[in-house]
Amino acid sequence: MCALLAGGHRLGKRAVSQVLGARLGPPISPAAVCDLRAKTAAALEPIRTGALAYPRTRPANVDETGRTEGWAKAWRWVAVTAAVTALVVRLSRSRAAFADPAGPTPPVLTTDRYAVYDHL
Repeated sequence: MCALLAGGHRLGKRAVSQVLGARLGPPISPAAVCDLRAKTAAALEPIRTGALAYPRTRPANVDETGRTEGWAKAWRWVAVTAAVTALVVRLSRSRAAFADPAGPTPPVLTTDRYAVYDHL
């Protein structure tokens, strides 16, 4: 629930602790929310690693879109294959940021022809 509320619904740790306390009974501290989020992230790490590796060896549609991450401008990079969608958020719209979801030289890409893809 902590991961869903924090990651999926973008609630802060205090809001997550309030929702969980109101719905599930005993109150949970914001520090406990942080601990549970870290444990969830660690448990999902092998899945995240596999999802990021998969599009690097398959034909993929790749794109990026701007967003705000805290107070900073960031970009959500996505590589979509028939079986897996890999998404990363980076503070850059550079070629290095593109390589995270798609790899440095993916086999086949469909893109919007943004300049970071020109090396392909």
